[in-house]
Amino acid sequence: MVHLGLPVLLCSVTVAEDPIRSGVMRPVPTRLGRVVSERGRESESESEPYPMPRPQEREQRRNKKKKTTTTTTTTTKTKKKEEGKNRRTNKEMPVSSPWRDISIPDVDAWTYFMDSPRPYPDDHQEEDDDDDDDDDEDEEEGRGKNRRTNKEMPVSSPWRDISIPDVDAWTYFMDSPRPYPDDHPLFVDTTSSRSYTFAQVKDLAQCFGIGLRQRLSWSQGDMLAVYAPNDIDTPVVNLGVLWAGGVVTPANPAYTADDLARQLRDSGARALVTHTDVLDKALEAATAVGLSSSCIFLLGHVPLEKRRGLQLWSELTPTGTWFRPERTEIEPGRHLAFLVYSSGTTGLPKGVMLSHSNVVANSLQTHKADTGHLQWDIDRQLGVLPFFHVYGLAVVINTTLVTGATCHVMPRFDIVETCRLIQELSITFLFVPPPIVLQLSRHPCVKDYDLSTLRFINSGAAPLSRELVIDVWKRLAVGVKQGYGLSEASPVTNAQLIDEWWRFQGSVGRLVPNMKAKIVDPDGKELPPNQSGELLFKGPNVFRGYWKRPGLNSETFTPDGWYRTGDVAHICPKGYFYITDRIKELIKYNGFQVPPAELENKLLGHKDIADVGVVGVWDAEKYTEIPRAYVVPTSGVEASDALARNIVAWLEERVASHKRLRGGVRFIDEIPKAQSGKILRRVLKDMARKEGEEGPRAKL
Repeated sequence: MVHLGLPVLLCSVTVAEDPIRSGVMRPVPTRLGRVVSERGRESESESEPYPMPRPQEREQRRNKKKKTTTTTTTTTKTKKKEEGKNRRTNKEMPVSSPWRDISIPDVDAWTYFMDSPRPYPDDHQEEDDDDDDDDDEDEEEGRGKNRRTNKEMPVSSPWRDISIPDVDAWTYFMDSPRPYPDDHPLFVDTTSSRSYTFAQVKDLAQCFGIGLRQRLSWSQGDMLAVYAPNDIDTPVVNLGVLWAGGVVTPANPAYTADDLARQLRDSGARALVTHTDVLDKALEAATAVGLSSSCIFLLGHVPLEKRRGLQLWSELTPTGTWFRPERTEIEPGRHLAFLVYSSGTTGLPKGVMLSHSNVVANSLQTHKADTGHLQWDIDRQLGVLPFFHVYGLAVVINTTLVTGATCHVMPRFDIVETCRLIQELSITFLFVPPPIVLQLSRHPCVKDYDLSTLRFINSGAAPLSRELVIDVWKRLAVGVKQGYGLSEASPVTNAQLIDEWWRFQGSVGRLVPNMKAKIVDPDGKELPPNQSGELLFKGPNVFRGYWKRPGLNSETFTPDGWYRTGDVAHICPKGYFYITDRIKELIKYNGFQVPPAELENKLLGHKDIADVGVVGVWDAEKYTEIPRAYVVPTSGVEASDALARNIVAWLEERVASHKRLRGGVRFIDEIPKAQSGKILRRVLKDMARKEGEEGPRAKL
C-alpha cells in the first residue's frame, strides 16, 4: 500500500474567512497568473492568522543574484546569436519552429471551446466561504450525498471522464504528441554533466530493447529487475524493456541480498540491471537464484576495472543500430508493464501487477487533475524520490515524460545537497515524502539557502500533519499540497489542485477523472459523508491483482469488483477525502479505535520530539491493546524518565481519554521507515514483542 501523497493530514477542517477578502493578507501573483494569498489560510477558524514575511536577508540575496544573472544572460545571448540561423533548429532561412507540428482539428469554435477536453472539472468555480455556505454544509451532513456531485455513494470524480486510448505504455510516452521539442533535456544527473534529451531517451531505450531481443531472446512477458539507487539511466532502461514487450520489476536498493533474492525468485526475473554501489549484494542474490552473469548489466559509465566482468546496459546494442525490428505486439489491458512490490510494512512484500492500460490511464488521470499546469520551458523538478518506488516510478518519471519539466536526478537524499540544488538549479516543484517535508521545516541548514523559486511541494507516500504544512509555509512561503494513492492504483487516486492546499489542509484532494469511491463499514454498508470507514475504489488504473496470490486477490476485491484499500477515510460534503489510518494498524483500546498516525501528528508538535512512531502493545492485565510512542528526541535534548512523563502529560491535554499513551514512551535513535517514508510499524512491534508485552491482535 502506498500512501501517495499522497496522504495526509488527519483532521476534518473548517474553512475560515477568506484572508484576502478580509484584508488580513495581500495577494501576490503566481507564475500561473492566478492571485493567491502570500501565506496560507488557517483551516480552523479559531486560530490567529500566522505571519508570513519573507526574511529580509533572503530578499537582499535574491536581488543581488538577479543583477548578476541579468548581466551574464545578456552577454551569453549576444555570443550565441547567429546570422540567418535559428539557435534551436540550426537551419537556414526560412526558420521552422523547434516544436513538432501539432494536429489542428477541422472544427468550429464552439466545438473546440465547449465540447473538447479541458484541464478543469465541470463544476469549477470560485469557492464561496460565507457563513451561509457553512450552514448549507451542516444541513447536508449525514444525508449520504456528495455535495458537488449530488449523488448517493459511490462518489464520482468531479472531473469529466477523459478518453483513455487503448495503447501500450511505449506508444503513449514515446510515440504520442508532446508539448516540448525533441532536443529538450528530460533527465539530468546532479553529480555529473550527463543528461538525456527526449530524442536520446527514445533512441537508447529502443536500442536496449533490441539488445534484449537479440542477445537474450527476450519475449513478451519476460521480467527484468532494476536494483539500483536513482540514476538517469533508469527511465531509459525501463522504457527499453517495455519496447521489447517485457515487464520491469524495480527492487529497493536498501534490500539485503536475501531480500533481493526473494524478489528475483518470486518474479522469475530473467535479467538484472544494477549499480556498482550495490553490486556485492546484487551478485550474491543472483548467485542464490542461479542468474548468469551474462544477464546482469550495470547502470552508468563505469570504468572497465570496476565492472567485475559485467557489461554496461548501454553496450547491449550499439547506439544507432541500423536494423530496427518491429516491436513485440502488446495487449494493453492484459499484458503487464510493471511488477512493483509493496513495501512490506505489515508483512512480506507482494507483487502488484500493473498493466500497460493501468499505467497509461493513471498518467492521463494525474496530468488532468494535478500536473497539467506544468510548463516544459519553466518548470524543473528535483528527482529525489526513489525510482524503485511507485511514487517515483510512475509520478516523478512519468510527469517529466509527459510535461517535459526537466528532472534533475539525485542518487540519494541529503538535505544540504537538496537545498543547494534547489537554489542553484532554480527548482520550481518537488515530489517528496513527509520525512523530507519535516526536514525542510526544521533543519537549520535550510535558512542558508534561497529556495524562493519553489512554487509548490507535493507530499505523498505517508501521512502528513497540518502542523507541518503550516511550518513549511511559515519558513519558506511555499504551499505543501497533498494527494493519495497506492501501488495497487498505479498509483494516484486523489489530488489537490495547486491552489487548494491552504483551503483544505489535511485533505488529500478529490478523485482524479474516471474514478469512483465509497466508504463502507465493516459489514460493507455504504456510509454518508463525514463518517469514517474503509475506502473502496473503482477505476481504469486499479491493478490486475497480486502476483501468484489468487487467495489474496479474492480478499482484496469485493464480489462486484471494488478494490478494498484497507485504509480508513471519510469524505466531506464537498467531495474532499481525508485519510485517517490503515485498518490493520488501528489500535483497539477497550473497543475504541485509536489511529496511530493521528497521535504521531499530534506528538510532532512537541518541541522536544524530532520524530515518533506509535504502535499498540498488549496489556495482559487489562486484556487490551494500549498505545505506546517510540520517540526520537530533538537534537540536544536528553532522553529521560522526566521527558517521557512530560510527553505523556502533554498529549493527554490534546486527545480523548482512550487515545492516551497508556503504553508509555520509549526513546530510540531512529524511527524505522521504508524509503517511501512510511513507518515500518512491524519493526516497532517486534521491539515491543521482544519486551514480552504484545499479545493477541485485536480485529477491526
